[in-house]
Amino acid sequence: MPISPFDTNPVPLNPTGSLLPLFLIHEASGDPLVYSPLAALLPDELPVYALQALGIHTLEHPPASIEALAACHIQAIRRIQPQGPYRLAGWSIGGLIAYEIAQQLIAEGETVEFIGMIDSYLHPDSDKDPGQPSITADKTVDKEAEQIASFIDSLRTQENIHDEQALEALYKFSQLEQVIDYCIERQWLPSAITREDILLRLYSAEMITQLGQSYTAPQSSLPVHLYIADDGPEDIWRGWRDIVGQHSEVHLTGGTHFSIMHRPFLNHLADSIIEHLGAVPAFDPSVMVQQGSQWVSPLFCLPGAGASPSSLLGLTLAFPRQLPLYALQARGFTDEHNVPYASVEGAARAYLRIIRQIQPHGPYHLLGHSFGGWIAFEMALQLQTQGETVSDLILIDTDEPNQQGSPLKSYNRVETIMELIDIYNMILEQPLPLTRQDFDNMDQNEHTQHLHNALVKVGLFPAKTPMSLLQGIIRVMQANLNTAYQPRTRYKGLVHLVNAEQGDADEKSTREIQWNNHVTQLNAMMVPGNHMTMLSEPQIGQWTATLWQALTYVDNPLLK
Repeated sequence: MPISPFDTNPVPLNPTGSLLPLFLIHEASGDPLVYSPLAALLPDELPVYALQALGIHTLEHPPASIEALAACHIQAIRRIQPQGPYRLAGWSIGGLIAYEIAQQLIAEGETVEFIGMIDSYLHPDSDKDPGQPSITADKTVDKEAEQIASFIDSLRTQENIHDEQALEALYKFSQLEQVIDYCIERQWLPSAITREDILLRLYSAEMITQLGQSYTAPQSSLPVHLYIADDGPEDIWRGWRDIVGQHSEVHLTGGTHFSIMHRPFLNHLADSIIEHLGAVPAFDPSVMVQQGSQWVSPLFCLPGAGASPSSLLGLTLAFPRQLPLYALQARGFTDEHNVPYASVEGAARAYLRIIRQIQPHGPYHLLGHSFGGWIAFEMALQLQTQGETVSDLILIDTDEPNQQGSPLKSYNRVETIMELIDIYNMILEQPLPLTRQDFDNMDQNEHTQHLHNALVKVGLFPAKTPMSLLQGIIRVMQANLNTAYQPRTRYKGLVHLVNAEQGDADEKSTREIQWNNHVTQLNAMMVPGNHMTMLSEPQIGQWTATLWQALTYVDNPLLK
């Protein structure tokens, strides 16, 4: 058995892949498993390891400083990667430790090409990182109360705990065991977690936090990426501005110090890290559907979940021929580009870089169907923040964004396939004769083959359609279904919301009410067809002319 927690370092979260590895540094508790959900969102080609320090307080001679702790971790990192360039990241105090690791590696002549600090604070002694327990030198402080406060903070890292009032109520207990029993009764903790496991993390956190409070970060020319939550102080740099390199960047990720490590904010964080690591091949999503006139601003169109640009072909053909039309296809359909965006914000940011190459400045015109409507809306918000104008924003049968605190859905592969079958059934006269039980005892390749055979049989797919195409559709569809979206700001403009007549009337009423909370002005239309048939003839001919009259394009003489 290992005699030190450092003997098991680094902990492999995804040890395979051909890219340079990413090392994630533990937060105050020393537990590496907080990074498992993040690692699952990163590309398979990116090896990911975590550094842990659980039980650091049990060592006869534990590290006496952040510098000494960093040196221990460097030994473990070099066991996997003897030489740089290195990639490091950490949440909370883990970002601070990652920074010190980087300084020591650079002093040894190595290169550090990436350091990501996830809501990590560098603060004067009087301030406190919300991810660290309050440990002071005052011997009169109630140690039990400190441990209770630290444990309550650790509960905020649990994705299944949303009731902040219930968490605040835990402060009424005077003994830590009472708090633990309360949480066990409410099944807030994994069934395998014991009191000993909890105390191990609390005592580790006390020691690591004390080390952090004694640390003085050296100034460096090293550029860092600082990913911050919404609930921090006014200083968006978290105290790092005069310490880190001048090319460092702050990325507003959203959420709180704790929820930044949970969906949907974790998805946004993952997309940002993938982008800043250059962990996937460059991808151009733009597809020119219609060239139109160079004197007319283009309409940029975004398909729905798992859909290709061809799904919008009927709609785009209903617009004037002088209107330039571009579709933006999702990343993840092909073997080369097989990593879908994990967040609406990440996809919107990437698409904006492309459309601003086509059209550097507004006014912009955006259209999105279904899930694509979320991305179009987020693009409009980001353009609004950048000082640009969005003249037309069209959301076609797009659900309202997720409400804060509402439970988030999670779809496995079979559930994704069943959702996809429901969509195909909307355009078929007879539904596909497929049930969930048909897929339960199959592997992934068999899933794809079985669905492929059914789609070929009813004529939705040509017989020679490659299996890889359907695999890409399922991959993107699953990523989209598992993506939640909570807009960070209100859209200051008019949104055209086009709803299909067929479907749940109560859901459509709720959708309109909820969208009104996110926009200044809403123009809601009800049009013939269902979620899919509304995009094809004869339905599309019955409503596009009405929509056109409501758009700013109608005043352009070139489009008469």
